[in-house]
Amino acid sequence: MDVARLLPAAGALLFLIPLLWPVAEGPGQTDAMPLSSAMTYVLAIWALLILMAFLFGLAVRRWADHWTSDALQNDATGHDQDVVGPMQPVFQPTQRPDPASETPQ
Repeated sequence: MDVARLLPAAGALLFLIPLLWPVAEGPGQTDAMPLSSAMTYVLAIWALLILMAFLFGLAVRRWADHWTSDALQNDATGHDQDVVGPMQPVFQPTQRPDPASETPQ
């Protein structure tokens, strides 16, 4: 989950980098970064963020499938009950007898 929280912050910082590029201050200065390069950079970062979010989503899905299938398999066999997996309820409700099946004595 740390990656999910870090990705938007990293994207915001990467979007701010073109503000640090040199700008033309006078009519004869040629060492400024062209606007087309800045726009290409911004679109590339945008596409990279989308790709990273997609890859992170796939990784989380595989991770969740791995942990839930292991936990379900371990619960079915009765082994490794102390393995960290899906949350188990702390309170187990007791079975109440069916009033219709009780016979008076």
